[in-house]
Amino acid sequence: MILDWEDATDSDGYSLTYTLFLSKDDPDFNDPIYLEYLDYSICLLTTDDGIEDLSNYYWKVQAYMDATRWMKTPCAARSGEKTSRFVIKGRDAVATSFDDWQPSPLTWFGDTDSDEKP
Repeated sequence: MILDWEDATDSDGYSLTYTLFLSKDDPDFNDPIYLEYLDYSICLLTTDDGIEDLSNYYWKVQAYMDATRWMKTPCAARSGEKTSRFVIKGRDAVATSFDDWQPSPLTWFGDTDSDEKP
């Protein structure tokens, strides 16, 4: 089976990587077969990928930017010598005891035009 879809690019024009989701007789994709890190907007699927002959499938594609393609040094290749440090000191960062914590102000997520308020 060959699946072909339109190429996707991000707003800066970078090419994206795809994940293909395939679901046999289930439009909700509860237990999909998926293929990750696809570089092209076309995919050939065979029985080796778990496809059964004479079966109905639903499919969808998710495009994402694979940051490892434009990173100068992939995370796996980095050593601890060039590590950024983030240091938290004193009371400005972490409360020292539970009675020192301040509650957040009440937040309203309802319709701003509504007369109903909490």
